[in-house]
Amino acid sequence: MNNVNNVEASQSCYEQGRAALEHGDIVNALAQLTKAVAIDEDNAEARVLRGNLLMRMGDKKGASEDAKWLLEHHPELMSDMNGEFKMGKM
Repeated sequence: MNNVNNVEASQSCYEQGRAALEHGDIVNALAQLTKAVAIDEDNAEARVLRGNLLMRMGDKKGASEDAKWLLEHHPELMSDMNGEFKMGKM
């Protein structure tokens, strides 16, 4: 189980990654989302956003790793994945 500090730090990185993505800074967005997952591997929101970003960037292998993790741990979030990872298209 992750401690509160890790969860908060991971959430902060997720929010920074989301903000960077909204400003078109995909490099920083990917770095922050990856950091969020490294700090708290259970940060499903970060995995959804990172998986979608990786897919947009053409990194199907990286996107599929996040999709597989989500399918195993949070299948209800698979509908939030874009592209080939929408429910029923895997």
